[in-house]
Amino acid sequence: MRNMDTKASPPRPDMHQGAKRLPSFLKKAAAAFLFVAALLLCAFFLFLFLDRQGCFLPSWTKSLKEKLWQEKTLAVDVSSFYTDPANIPSDPFLEITLKNKSLSIKESGSLLWASDAGILVQDFLWADIDHDANRELIVLCWRRGSFGDHHPFWVKKNDHDWGEHIFIYDYLPENTVYPNKIHPIWMSSAVPLQMVSFSFDEAKEALYIEDTAGRISGWAWLSWGLELISEHSQVSFLCAGDALMHRSVYTDLLLHPDHFDAFLAQTPSPSEEGSLQDLIRQADLAFFGQETPLVSDPDLYGSYPSFGTPLEMGELLAGAGFDGALCSTNHALDRGLTGIDTTADFYESRGVCPLGIQKSSNQEKASPYMLLDREGIRFALFDCTYGTNGLPLPGEAPFAVSMLDDADLRQNLKKAREEADLVIVFVHWGTEYADQPDELQKTYSDLFLEEGVDVVVGSHPHVVQPVCQRVRDDGHEMLVFYSLGNLISGNQEPAQNSGAVASFTIEKADGKAFVVSYKLYKINSIYGDFSAQKPQTLMSSSARYLG
Repeated sequence: MRNMDTKASPPRPDMHQGAKRLPSFLKKAAAAFLFVAALLLCAFFLFLFLDRQGCFLPSWTKSLKEKLWQEKTLAVDVSSFYTDPANIPSDPFLEITLKNKSLSIKESGSLLWASDAGILVQDFLWADIDHDANRELIVLCWRRGSFGDHHPFWVKKNDHDWGEHIFIYDYLPENTVYPNKIHPIWMSSAVPLQMVSFSFDEAKEALYIEDTAGRISGWAWLSWGLELISEHSQVSFLCAGDALMHRSVYTDLLLHPDHFDAFLAQTPSPSEEGSLQDLIRQADLAFFGQETPLVSDPDLYGSYPSFGTPLEMGELLAGAGFDGALCSTNHALDRGLTGIDTTADFYESRGVCPLGIQKSSNQEKASPYMLLDREGIRFALFDCTYGTNGLPLPGEAPFAVSMLDDADLRQNLKKAREEADLVIVFVHWGTEYADQPDELQKTYSDLFLEEGVDVVVGSHPHVVQPVCQRVRDDGHEMLVFYSLGNLISGNQEPAQNSGAVASFTIEKADGKAFVVSYKLYKINSIYGDFSAQKPQTLMSSSARYLG
């Protein structure tokens, strides 16, 4: 037998070694996957939680959250909802509670209905919106998606954005058809309004919605669903008297501009509205009398009887928050066309409208009034003066200053009446230091009333004159502030130097604009005399209709 010399075979690779290492890799990968999945899941639930708290609503809701989100409980008697008196329970009340953006209804102490988790309820009303003699639950709420489960045929896909909706529910206590006694009868798509609040007018059977701009629109159930019936909007005005910049005033303010802040800090009384500065900034539109022309050249500075006011004074007035400067005054031409052009250019560059003057570069007569649109209301604003202290209008610029005795005044007022919802005339007129209107004021007041002017705001006498509401034979009413006196002045004689600021609010409803309220505040217009005495309210009124 052959002796075979055998050698040990080299070890073969263990085919299972890789398989033994693979579970360790998979375990790490699985652990990482589970960790990431857990993070994503936590993030998802965090998103849902924050979303449910309204954290991703449009940015405008953040600043209005105190006004938007209501919390209240209402107990309502529902006895009238039963057709069979035998069915009326011993406790015929529903308890409707809105808390933490959720709405719930209890019946006899037990939960009857609650708003869905995906709905954020802003407010609710209990009112008869559909004229069936029983009240409905009207809910102002937020949800994702402009539409519900069903959407118009022209909309291919619903969106997922937050939107405001109005839902209306019936209470059907004897219902045997629907799964719940609280039954939806109208679920709006996203409403294209930034709705801040809503209310119900029982007399008009209409729902009124206020948006972020303060506009109020009326909605009624006319056939099926809510339809727009009217729009209400309001604009508030604040008008101050003449800024009469004597040398003593502008010299001090050039050195100490912060003194103007102290002047603006004086507080009207009652003090609900805050300081004079607050009144200016709170108004939608604020105007003051730019009695004297602005100049940039110190050689043109001047005081009575021929004024030239440093640009820095304009900076202070523009910085106070005024929207318009009333520049048509008896001193408008004290520095000729240089003063006119400098004043107009300066205020235009600061976003303040210079009314009543026209730059020399405008070779043709501009419109004698300015058309201004605010909150859907169109205003025609005039500003004119009785004269320019004997200085003639420049031959090369005959339209530099708007004059009260313009031969076309009546025609211009008629045209403005046709173009605007409301006509306001700012007018420099009257006798200096007279506390009652003179014959010129009375004559032009008659003319303004005849031509349908709505509000007249006067200046020039340097003292406050009466306020009145004049009525035309056909019922048209005109609010007249004969003189607001001064806003600021270097005159130290109290008897010859008083001031007031006038506030009034214009509302437009059903296509017509009218004054709904006005108030007149006395202010201390003597520069540097900032005593502890608070300005007094001279007059206030709320008028249902002055249009």
